Amino acid sequence: MNNLCKKCSGCLAIFGDLAALFFRLLLAYSFYPPAMKKINDIESFTNFLIEKGVMYPEINAYAATITESLGVILLILGLGTRLITIPMMVVMAVSVWLVHWGHGFNLCENGYQLNVFLFVMLLSLFGTGAGKFSLDSVLHNKWCKKSE
Repeated sequence: MNNLCKKCSGCLAIFGDLAALFFRLLLAYSFYPPAMKKINDIESFTNFLIEKGVMYPEINAYAATITESLGVILLILGLGTRLITIPMMVVMAVSVWLVHWGHGFNLCENGYQLNVFLFVMLLSLFGTGAGKFSLDSVLHNKWCKKSE
């Protein structure tokens, strides 16, 4: 019976690591279009921030663009996952505040529903880490073996 429990635990752990991988890839896929839109037309995004009355619109435009773009790459690789989720959650919170709050929750009405889902997924990755199928895991294992 004990052996069966160990086998089941191993299978469940793999599902957890796969879930983290799929979360990362789905998040990267979700952030890719807005990141590319900002990269390709940073002036429009800066002007949008000016219209919204954001202080230091140029700095904030570049900060959001770099965060989303770098986030896509790092989430795909599973590198610095916990670290990159923090500024990405800030970007989601600011997006809710600047763009979606006045429309309510419903995604179909340009509400903040998707932003909340992305925020919670990022928060989950912050808490659990990138999982076994990531460069974070590879580097962690490499560094931990050296220190033993």
